[in-house]
Order: sequence, then C-alpha cells, then structure tokens
Amino acid sequence: HKTQEWSRDWNRIAVTELQNAHNEGVAISALRNDGPEARVARIPESNACADCKRLFLDADGNPRIFTVAELAANGTNVGKPRADWLPTLTAAHPRCRCQVLAIPNGMTLNANGRLVAE
Repeated sequence: HKTQEWSRDWNRIAVTELQNAHNEGVAISALRNDGPEARVARIPESNACADCKRLFLDADGNPRIFTVAELAANGTNVGKPRADWLPTLTAAHPRCRCQVLAIPNGMTLNANGRLVAE
C-alpha cells in the first residue's frame, strides 16, 4: 500500500492462491474418501525453504502425516512471526508450493516418501 504499486504482488497472490485451491481440493477429496480422520502429508518441493522443511518434515527428513482436521485447526500463518508458524493446510507463506498428498486409510509413507501399505 505504501508504494502504490498495485500490480507488483499479483504474481505472488496468484501462485499462492492457486496452490491453496489445489491443496484444499486434495483435502476435501481425502475427507470424502476417508471421513473425519482423513490423513494428509505436505510434500515440500526439492528447493523448499527451511521453514517448510521444519513444518512438514520429521527429524529424518521424511514427510510428516497429519489429519486434515489438525492442519485446518492451525488456520494460517498470516501475520504471525516465523517462530510461531504452524503446519497448515494452506500455504505456509507467500509462494509456498508444498503439495498436499492424501494418505488413504491403510496406507503410510515409507522412508522415500512413497505410499505403502501399513
């Protein structure tokens, strides 16, 4: 607002909101298929930032599995200091491209991040 450069942020907004729409669609599909205990993982891009790695990967660098409800309850990180960021269903930050992956009932992720039977 201070710069009056209204077109400057359109790309950032578009990229972020497109990823949000995709992630929310995957979550809705998981809920329809697996009910209220539907599980998902957030898969960081290969060049993901340190914040996304901290939020979405375990200590061994493997994707963490969350319930959709857990991520939705965390809301967004908008307006929060980085230290207070939580794993969320929507973009962790502007331009975040970490994908939501549905984890069907009876499945889990192996050490390579691939779906396998539990």
